[in-house]
Amino acid sequence: MITFFNRIGNSWIAKVICATLGVSMMAFWGLGGLSGGFSGDDHKAVTVGSDIITVDQINQQLNQERAKISALTGQNLSLQKAVELGLLDLVIQQLINEKVQQNMFNEIGLIASDDAVRKYVERNPIFQDNLGHFDANLFYAYMGQLKINQSQLSEKLKQELILQHLNHSLNKTAPQNSQIIADVASKQKEKRDVYGVLLLKNTVEVGTPDENTLKDYYEAYQEEFMNPEYRQIQLLTLLPSYFKGDKEQAYDKMYQTVQDLEDLLGEGLPLKEAAQKLNLASPDTLTVDITGQSKNLKETNNQLKDNPILQEVFTLVEGETSSIVDYKNGFLVAEVEKIFPAALKPYDKVKDQVKNLWKEEQQKEKLPQIVQKTIEQIKKTSEWGNLVPVHEVIEQTQSDKIPSELLSAIYAQKIGYKNAESYNVQDGSWLIVVNRVIQDNKSLSDKEKDEARRLYTQELMNAVQQTYMKNLNVQLNESSVNKFFLSYSKEQE
Repeated sequence: MITFFNRIGNSWIAKVICATLGVSMMAFWGLGGLSGGFSGDDHKAVTVGSDIITVDQINQQLNQERAKISALTGQNLSLQKAVELGLLDLVIQQLINEKVQQNMFNEIGLIASDDAVRKYVERNPIFQDNLGHFDANLFYAYMGQLKINQSQLSEKLKQELILQHLNHSLNKTAPQNSQIIADVASKQKEKRDVYGVLLLKNTVEVGTPDENTLKDYYEAYQEEFMNPEYRQIQLLTLLPSYFKGDKEQAYDKMYQTVQDLEDLLGEGLPLKEAAQKLNLASPDTLTVDITGQSKNLKETNNQLKDNPILQEVFTLVEGETSSIVDYKNGFLVAEVEKIFPAALKPYDKVKDQVKNLWKEEQQKEKLPQIVQKTIEQIKKTSEWGNLVPVHEVIEQTQSDKIPSELLSAIYAQKIGYKNAESYNVQDGSWLIVVNRVIQDNKSLSDKEKDEARRLYTQELMNAVQQTYMKNLNVQLNESSVNKFFLSYSKEQE
């Protein structure tokens, strides 16, 4: 099918395809209107055609995403916090996209072979050493960090490759010199004259909680007050300077020692005993968290910092040894000696944190009411009242005061105070009024046309996927999802 797309890329048939998709790309169905639910087993969260996504699958994927974020940040991400940040919605959308894409690929006949995936991995800079060679240790550490196995990663990469092929094919069907591309490019050059006010969440006035309320919060949000998991490890460093002789001899001895060490560890010998048998210095004993920070000194170990061995260590059980990884001009290897599970901090130690959490929750609850009241007042009076708005002329992808992640939504907003809108951000909500649209009548450059063609191709891709989503009659049983995660949260408490 890819060959077929490539063959028709510059033909009149392509123009028909583009015209058809060009109309459909104007409409986006998304997940809106899918929450009406459907009859059947509550265990079914989503149906995509004849495929079913269960709440267990959503929960498993959500836990994987939480683990990844926790590993990257060094902070435990609680279930409630994950839901508040929109991670649950993101996971559901990802799972739906995967099912829709798989149906789409199967119907069109697009595939990616195991050999193509292997080459894709080997050529990916993420898995290459400083010399540009494939490094298996980086590959396995990456999987450990993502909390997935090789088969799961392979399937994800297959879908990624197929999407690249499809995107390339659609790009060839995009008109090379047409009014459509000119219109898209001109639209991209438009600017918006806007006024906006940021209502900060932390400025919302709330009362003072009593001791019982704070203790209730401490019990309900225990995951927020956990000490991270620590691991006591034996860390052995091998550098050329540890071996006698000139530079070449030292390197030869080091490489031979690494081979001998691998053999001994492969036989099941503990790292300490293996080091002793090879007349090496005793490994260092360290107790660190996932970021490499010491349990007692609260410092990050320089050897472990930004080294994939640390991620691997946190996938091992007690007594297991990591792979031998590169470190400077030598190598590192670690053995997990003891695991200290994450533990709840005493109430007295975190009372101020609990109070801050209570305050944040109260402010978050009250802010939408304030935003709604303010928006209604702006629409009614065409005035900002006591608020002092910022004024800015923004572009599609550039702004100084307004957050860049809001630009696409603002560009879709209608002009005038009666069309004032609010947009949630991490620290609060932006209230935006679009004052006018500023046209740019300058001639289009080749670069601007190329960018417009790229955007048009992406819209074609979105339209294709959204069409398949509509035809597959994607249905989200929102009540089942909410019911499951509500009861799950209570169990966690």
